[in-house]
Amino acid sequence: THRIIALPVAANGYRIITKGDANALADPPVRIAAVLGKVQRHVPLAGYAVDIVRKPVGLLLCIYIPALAIMADELRRLTAYYKTQQVYRMPGRSLWHFRHSGPLPHDRLALGMKTVMAGAVAGLLIAIPAQAALTSTATLTGSSIATARIAPLTHILFRSVAFECSLDNTVTANKLPGILLYNPGKTDTPTGNWYIQSSKGRVVTFRPQTVFDAKDDYDIEPDLKTGINYAGDYLALFDNTGKVVDAISWGTDTTYLNPALPGTLAGTTFRRVTLVTDTDSAADWAVSVSACVTVPRE
Repeated sequence: THRIIALPVAANGYRIITKGDANALADPPVRIAAVLGKVQRHVPLAGYAVDIVRKPVGLLLCIYIPALAIMADELRRLTAYYKTQQVYRMPGRSLWHFRHSGPLPHDRLALGMKTVMAGAVAGLLIAIPAQAALTSTATLTGSSIATARIAPLTHILFRSVAFECSLDNTVTANKLPGILLYNPGKTDTPTGNWYIQSSKGRVVTFRPQTVFDAKDDYDIEPDLKTGINYAGDYLALFDNTGKVVDAISWGTDTTYLNPALPGTLAGTTFRRVTLVTDTDSAADWAVSVSACVTVPRE
């Protein structure tokens, strides 16, 4: 469930904008029909339990360790039987039962081995799809779902680019947007002397000792003197060797995205749809427009 923070108006295409209370950014606009209901009650902390099962540590605690414990117990019983030549006891079955009904002693070892193998196969059948779900993305086409393996992102991303409203009716063509970067990697990334550039030149250069922490956002304050073109331009992040790390382009500019994102107006915000994949295409982005209120000149 996400909270509705903006009602449908003409400026956002008569769609609603939602935001998770724990999220830094709002979601892409959605149709009114997407609203399924209103939260009436909730179970405190239950979401943490559901979330942990989706992660590798949850699979380890809920699937792998219990499966290994069952297999280890079966192996222990089989080892005891082999060493002592005693009748093999399956859990919950009495010795009397095996002596008067059931397989002969030499068959019980095979039965135990089959039990272990069945447990191993069942564990794999559960674990493999679960692991695939953690590292795959699903695409729905017609009545079928296709999954594709995805590698964890490690490079710095443009998370959002917001074109601010001009409240004084001044020309906004040379004003730079608000830029939010994100480090999706599991380790901190040194970004000293990295820079962001538009078609008109560098808009910001990071200090030599700059480091982006893992899984963290970075709000960039660009130099407003360089400027950008709202009708068509790009913003590209370069490392200290001049290699492009991530980029976005819009309007008439197709330098990095072709087709590019739509041309911008004051109040337009580009937000990355997901932080799990990066296809270097316009499909990675959602566009929202907020109504700008201007102040008449005196």
